[in-house]
Amino acid sequence: MAFHGNNAIEAWLTLNGIGTISIDDSYRISSVSDEGTGKYFVNFSDSFANANYCHAAFCREDGTNGNRGQVVVVGARTNPTTSQTRIFSIDTNGSANPRDCGQICIMFAGDQ
Repeated sequence: MAFHGNNAIEAWLTLNGIGTISIDDSYRISSVSDEGTGKYFVNFSDSFANANYCHAAFCREDGTNGNRGQVVVVGARTNPTTSQTRIFSIDTNGSANPRDCGQICIMFAGDQ
């Protein structure tokens, strides 16, 4: 049974962000486009009622090149819309350089 309504988790995504990106699993996500290293656009299959939805995300360490710690920033530098948001995955080693991430998990909650 799924819970739908205002303020519920209305969309979520598990994404492989390395190489040719792929959606591992999702709900109410129509597509993701690769915009360069660590940069992606997420498109919703059902638009939110407004662009004030909440999101939570994390990046799983992919084990390459010894870097430890990655973070996903959702909607940075670009305002989210009701049908799309931009995400970034970056190193947390002090450089904040964009970095592709082995697995990105995001949940979106809001009015739909």
